[in-house]
Amino acid sequence: MKTTKQHKVWIILLLILLPTFLLNGQILFKKKISIDDGLAYSQVLCGIVDDEGYFWFGTSSGLSRWDGNNFQNFYISNGLISNHIKEILWHKTFGLIIATQNGVNFLKNGEIITPENYPQKLFTRINYLLSYKNKLLIATNNYGLWEYDGKVFNQILIDGDENLSIYTLFTNNKDEILVGTENGLFTFKNNTLSKNNKYIFPKKVTITSLNQEETGRLIVGTIANGIYIFSKKEVTNINKYNGLPTNRINNITKGAGTLWYIATDEGAAVLDKNQIVKYYNTNSGLETDFIWNILKYKDYYYFLTDGSGFYQYAPDRFEYYNTSSGLPNNTVWNFEELNDGSICLTTDNGIAIISEKGIQNLRTNKEVRDDIIDVFESANGTLFFGTNNNGVAIYDNNVFSFINQSNGLTSSAVWSITDDKNGYLYFSTFNGGICVYKNGSIIDTIDINDGLPNNNILTSFTSEDGTLYFSVDGEGVFTYKDKEIKPFCTKLSAWSETLIPLPTKVNIAKVILKLI
Repeated sequence: MKTTKQHKVWIILLLILLPTFLLNGQILFKKKISIDDGLAYSQVLCGIVDDEGYFWFGTSSGLSRWDGNNFQNFYISNGLISNHIKEILWHKTFGLIIATQNGVNFLKNGEIITPENYPQKLFTRINYLLSYKNKLLIATNNYGLWEYDGKVFNQILIDGDENLSIYTLFTNNKDEILVGTENGLFTFKNNTLSKNNKYIFPKKVTITSLNQEETGRLIVGTIANGIYIFSKKEVTNINKYNGLPTNRINNITKGAGTLWYIATDEGAAVLDKNQIVKYYNTNSGLETDFIWNILKYKDYYYFLTDGSGFYQYAPDRFEYYNTSSGLPNNTVWNFEELNDGSICLTTDNGIAIISEKGIQNLRTNKEVRDDIIDVFESANGTLFFGTNNNGVAIYDNNVFSFINQSNGLTSSAVWSITDDKNGYLYFSTFNGGICVYKNGSIIDTIDINDGLPNNNILTSFTSEDGTLYFSVDGEGVFTYKDKEIKPFCTKLSAWSETLIPLPTKVNIAKVILKLI
């Protein structure tokens, strides 16, 4: 049967067959911003977006303003009390407020200042800032809670104790503020700071983060005891024994819907109700597991790390590419993620590679420009393209070479390419069976003489245990292992849209059904 590429409709089915926590091997973080891009330093502790849309990032060696492309950095030489930034707050009246290791600065009208009446005691580490009723609340290390009305700084005492370390503050816009300290939870109300008796912890805790759901459930992060969730009926503790990567919580950020993003020193976790449903760590594309904070802005999350700058992440976000973006053609037949994380696309008018640097179009020979069906990259970075009429095109060192019927290929229509753990490539052909390739030559052929029901091979896949899967036109799916062909799922119609379960050994199978 003679076929043309234009007669094929490809349905791409992604079969996800492992629990969510095992799918984090996918590289999710591809946009990294670091000192190489102009960031003041690679250890990023905090971040906000101001009313004008500028990003501000506090690092351990300076303050950075980012417009999405360029950075402007501020240091002691620009007026900062310290280059070590602990917290940033945008206030409509006070402007940008910068909490540092040695006190508080204000940036307004492009100038960094320290108020003239700034108390000597406040030249200390500032852990948190909160805007409340046109005033500023300042949480300090060792010197308790302070209030600033734009003119005067007042220290809020508790039973005469002025040495309490406060790490976080939270308000739900009611008359009280919850205060997370080294000695549990306190309440600030009517200018009085007192021990909170509503939320009772089963043990002594140091609180690092506070937040609350619309339902009223209070989410509390601690420095050594994981997360406590207070609902009307119960208290739930989530720790490293029931889902968290560690008990040290650096920050908790509200996500979409019922999701919460948990920043820890061993990666980030996503909390949905009372269950950890996802992890982010070095297996996800981060260069470090230490996450200080997670900033959410619009549809993006910014993971602020200890030593690797920050990463931009957009869950479930589609990016659209077409000829206006730089593709050679809007008809895209196949794609493959390459070893370096870029994406190779085959189109009706050539090949494009999409990476962080943009879209690169490969200079293609006339024979392959509009004939490519499949793309495969070997371990050494060589690209192999299966074509419908010209065999296999090999792209190496910016040069194309070909394997076709003149040098051993059994058919000019190569619809799928896969490999095995020994480095052999398998070219699935239509009307020629499977050709085995190694070191520049076709060394073997697998066809009806070896147990295939016919020689029309549609697509292929290799599982982690080394088993090869081949779909055969009109006959179903067959496996190949230890040089033996066995039926896996027989009599599959080429027109079927049924999702076929694969063995549990297969992690993620991308199955392409070619409908003729």
